[in-house]
Amino acid sequence: VRTKAGIFDVSHMGVFDVSGPAAAAFLDTMTTNDLAALAVGQSHYTYLLDVNGVPLDDLMIYHLAQDHYLVVVNASNNDKNWAWLNAALRNEVALSMTQPRAAFGQAGALTLRDLRDPAHGADQRVDIALQGPQSKAILQALGGSDADLKRVGGLAWAGVTRATLGGFDLIVSRTGYTGERTAYEIFVHPDRSAELFSKLIELGAVPTGLAARDSLRTEAGLPLYGHELGGDQG
Repeated sequence: VRTKAGIFDVSHMGVFDVSGPAAAAFLDTMTTNDLAALAVGQSHYTYLLDVNGVPLDDLMIYHLAQDHYLVVVNASNNDKNWAWLNAALRNEVALSMTQPRAAFGQAGALTLRDLRDPAHGADQRVDIALQGPQSKAILQALGGSDADLKRVGGLAWAGVTRATLGGFDLIVSRTGYTGERTAYEIFVHPDRSAELFSKLIELGAVPTGLAARDSLRTEAGLPLYGHELGGDQG
């Protein structure tokens, strides 16, 4: 990862999809960072908090298109986060200590989906992480149209785009959990994830375990939920 390119199976991560006219307002209500500053094609790191300000999770939000966001959460918190967001939409939980009856009033103007659910068909997504200085060359070696290769190759840090590479329908972001700045998270349909993983290895990526990811993220100063974030002390 530090000298070549490591590939990580992070298909256990939760992948939610939020769309509709009220999508931005909902995510702004539920998370800490200002979504208005996030342009289409950008992503940011943020927190999901309970009404007391205790972190329920740290997560990434990707702005895919107008009124359309991808939200990636920790696997261990997937069900808890899903329940919290849906409870907020149903006005079953307080969203403010100073206004305990405050509710999100635009629930009908957005759609919240869990993209690991087979019910969502071709829209399903799981995450594969390709991290390290050679990852850009390996990713582009999949091949694709000039336009798709240019968009992927031109991604700035935290950028996100859709592309078809090597025949795979992908959402590609220049993000990761290793501290590397030449690094990608690749969202692919679960039915094709093993095929993509194998193809990237064939092109030069080195399979890398999550214990190695732990050393990388510690070196980079990135917190892990249940350890430096949350955990026994809340």
